[in-house]
Amino acid sequence: MKKVKSPYLFTLLLISFFVIISNCSAQTYDFEFKKDKIEFFTSFGLNVGLHIYDRLRPEEYFDDYWELDKSALWSIDRSAVNHYSMKADQWSDVLLYTSILSPASLYLLKNKNGNKVGNILLMGIQGYFIQDAMNLSFKLMAERPRPYMYNFSEEILKHRLNKNDTKSFYSGHTSTTAYFSFFCAKVLSDINPESKLIPVYWTLASSIPALTGYLRYKAGKHFPTDVIMGYVVGASYGLLIPVLYKARNINLDAMPGGVRLTVKFD
Repeated sequence: MKKVKSPYLFTLLLISFFVIISNCSAQTYDFEFKKDKIEFFTSFGLNVGLHIYDRLRPEEYFDDYWELDKSALWSIDRSAVNHYSMKADQWSDVLLYTSILSPASLYLLKNKNGNKVGNILLMGIQGYFIQDAMNLSFKLMAERPRPYMYNFSEEILKHRLNKNDTKSFYSGHTSTTAYFSFFCAKVLSDINPESKLIPVYWTLASSIPALTGYLRYKAGKHFPTDVIMGYVVGASYGLLIPVLYKARNINLDAMPGGVRLTVKFD
């Protein structure tokens, strides 16, 4: 039985990347690791805890999935069952890992404004932990079979005995790629509002996750609705995290009889 790829090593490398450059210099965002470390490690713990739970839960057997009927799918999703491409799968991985390393572009902010690049990057990885935990939560709750589960060729059948096969909704590759792409575009635009490269930032931010989603569709790993949801959620988190930390636009105030949450969008 094929094993689920462990996310732990890559997560460790990613955290190490951010920590190593945390003393670089780049005040637009009110995020400092020293005072926000509780929130950071809480989001980290939530993410890792969910992955550990998923890793340790018993392997499933899919007797109920051997006679899936694509006519029961929404019309927009039916074409996905006709696709299965290892090459498209591999290229979607390339775009995923490239997007995860894209915060290195924030080196362009060195010695500008009052922010430390390291703090901005740690702010970004905290947002990643949250959006990734959200994605895994949806996958575990939805248990949606991937498109290739609807095929019965010998090549496909050997991939159908893994609990990863019911993690179609929603696309984690698309969500993660959209998150990092839009996060970087938002930060670069906020820090350098006069930059002539801003149109380039947003063009790349919107096109890279779209291409990733298309490749996941061609690979037979996700339905169009999985990709659309992943794009929307990932982009939303990528835009929201910088907004919330911009001059502490989010405030929680105690009031008689309860609390008041105030969010200001600049």
